[in-house]
Amino acid sequence: LFHVYTVDAHSLFVLRNVRRFTLDKHAEDHPLANELMSRLFKRERLYLAALFHDIAKGRGGDHSDLGAVDAYEFCKMNDMSEYDAELVSWLVKYHLNMSYTAQREDISDPDVVQKFASIVGDQEHLDHLYLLTIADMRGTNPGVWNSWKARLLEDLYLLTSRALRLGLRQAEDIETRVEVRKSDALVTLADNRVKEETAKTLWQLLKPEYFTRHDADTIAWHTEQIVTAGVVDLPVVSARHNTETDVTQCLIYAPDSEELLSRVTAGLDRSNIDVVHARCHRALAGFALYAFVVLSPNGKPIRSAADLARLCKRVRSQILAETAERHAPRPATSRTVKAFPIKTIVNFPDTGLDRESDAPADQATVMEVIAQDRPGLLHQVALALLDCKVVLQFARISTFGERAEDVFFVSDRDGMPITDAAQRDCLSSRIYAALSDETEDSSKSAA
Repeated sequence: LFHVYTVDAHSLFVLRNVRRFTLDKHAEDHPLANELMSRLFKRERLYLAALFHDIAKGRGGDHSDLGAVDAYEFCKMNDMSEYDAELVSWLVKYHLNMSYTAQREDISDPDVVQKFASIVGDQEHLDHLYLLTIADMRGTNPGVWNSWKARLLEDLYLLTSRALRLGLRQAEDIETRVEVRKSDALVTLADNRVKEETAKTLWQLLKPEYFTRHDADTIAWHTEQIVTAGVVDLPVVSARHNTETDVTQCLIYAPDSEELLSRVTAGLDRSNIDVVHARCHRALAGFALYAFVVLSPNGKPIRSAADLARLCKRVRSQILAETAERHAPRPATSRTVKAFPIKTIVNFPDTGLDRESDAPADQATVMEVIAQDRPGLLHQVALALLDCKVVLQFARISTFGERAEDVFFVSDRDGMPITDAAQRDCLSSRIYAALSDETEDSSKSAA
């Protein structure tokens, strides 16, 4: 369901997408890509990378590595310079790296950006890789591209470009970054008639990482919604369509509790929307702030004021319900999806992490969940976290056709990495049980 074209057809679509970056009539689709393409030196190198990026699929082994060799040999055979041949070969080798980093890692983390920047090396490689990545993703399946993925790639491009300008070895000044975000947010809040001292009183409850993980506009919106509501109207549940980024954002600010996340995800599930990004902040004085990016089931932002109001009402009612709903009603899995059964896999890539390591004390444990894409997946994971006494810090939700590949950054209740094998086993068993593959069962019954 994700790779809907054969390799040859896909490659031609990718070439078409690269050419569209040169045409003014398509400039509104990707303004940054159009701008970069207009000043790109030797465009034929990008075209060759697009032609060769999947050339080695089906031959066994890593198609990126094998294709990189083919691309280099072709370029040299046609009298291209060593630098040009190396650039084309490098693009083929790393053509999946940018999409992987943007969709599966926390790009608000300076270390993630620095690692990606060290792979890219310079601005020229970054420009070419950004253009190839968009063309590749848009040429895979006409239904998988959306404004959120476009935003992720552009954010990673801009953050990496800045890292390259500053120098890869320059340490990130977190305190300066926080102060700049606060200062910029105060400008927006002043325009909305929110007093500076009121905002700063709220901000004292939030840890520095909150300000490094959100842009100034989002911080200003969160602040305005919370201080305007006041304590009487808790929990605060608000949603908006961000016209600048063309995504739908959802804010929850409420007294913290063990069941809060499962209640919130139940409300989101009942609204039949897709969560593509989730970040949870534990504030001081017993409060929690959840920030979600959500899309409608067709992958589009939710723009209607009435739909946003209904979403907020459902989530708020779930939070205030006397009894937490453990299994929100879910739409039936489509027949098309049932034809592509995916086995559930729960993995902890950082298995070697322990408390004696050099990792910071607040570093979360990474948990990967691969499963059949289905409504309510995040809610089921939230219930597993609740049962195993685990706290969600951050989630990146990625769907590739029928396959969900989600990454969760989790910790124990003290904010420490989860090193206890029993606790990890608890998570795995609960998630396996909750996401038991209905499609496999149905296919076996049919057989």
